[in-house]
Amino acid sequence: MHSCNGGVQAWQLNKKVTVKGKLSICSWGLHVTYNPQKWLGERFFIAECEGIKEVQDDKILVRSVTLVLELTPILMETCQKAIAPAWETCQKAIAPAWETCQKAIAPAWETYQKAEAPALETYQKAEAPAWETYQKAIAPAWETCQKAIAPALETYQKAEAPAWETCQKAIAPALEKILNENKKA
Repeated sequence: MHSCNGGVQAWQLNKKVTVKGKLSICSWGLHVTYNPQKWLGERFFIAECEGIKEVQDDKILVRSVTLVLELTPILMETCQKAIAPAWETCQKAIAPAWETCQKAIAPAWETYQKAEAPALETYQKAEAPAWETYQKAIAPAWETCQKAIAPALETYQKAEAPAWETCQKAIAPALEKILNENKKA
């Protein structure tokens, strides 16, 4: 079996897969979700993950994944019902920090996008020589964006960590119960 949504990874149940290199969401690394029905795929699994790098919406970027249990439609429904209250608690806990982060990022992101548009147009017309011009043109805006993002992201991560831990603790017993029931079956 292979990854879906553009992934090329071959998978085996209970076999750990680890990627090396710099992880980047949607570019490099292993991605898991807590909302499998949103993503294309015919089969779904409960996975053990290590090296969580980033969470974006319902995508989680990780270094290592082991597929532990294939979710049948009945198991998926049971998992979703078990996880729903804990996930709602997580979302409520994370929301204020995320909103603060988004507000802090918005002006810097707008500045970056305005600087990027003309530089990108120049690049597309002249190809390689324009790349250097593009990099120089966006560098100050990108630096401003990164400086604006850093404190908001730090605040978000500090607020997210306890909420994520609470979420994991709330979800763990339900998943453990499902795994044990499945092993008995």
